[in-house]
Amino acid sequence: MKGARAMLEIGRKSETEISLWGEANLASAQELHSALAELLDAPGVTTIDLAGLTEIDLAGLQILAAFVMARGRERVAFSGWTEPVRRHVRLSGFDEWLPA
Repeated sequence: MKGARAMLEIGRKSETEISLWGEANLASAQELHSALAELLDAPGVTTIDLAGLTEIDLAGLQILAAFVMARGRERVAFSGWTEPVRRHVRLSGFDEWLPA
């Protein structure tokens, strides 16, 4: 994807909470993966706020699902589900890993 510009902003609210704004897609996949990798060994429950996401594609969903699998479902919480993101999760079959 030469020339593609990642349009994702990731804000760290605390040691275990991040917020996502913009597009979680193939162009921003490495950035999302890196941010979540930093949280793999964080204590307690990690919260990911999705309220600012305007787009998510299969690459973004795969990264989120892989994070949930690596941390364990009981150690990851999501907040701020928007209807377009929730719909994409259901249609793509990721609702088993991402409780939309």
